[in-house]
Amino acid sequence: MQRITIDDDLLETIDKISAQPGYSSRSKTPRDLVRNAVTHA
Repeated sequence: MQRITIDDDLLETIDKISAQPGYSSRSKTPRDLVRNAVTHA
């Protein structure tokens, strides 16, 4: 497992996405966003 530092503005955006159905925790949101970006790069 890796840890990253995220600035407050980006964290606010991640929290908004995390509140959507399908996300049970904040940590899954960045994982899914990174996975999606890498898959579609």
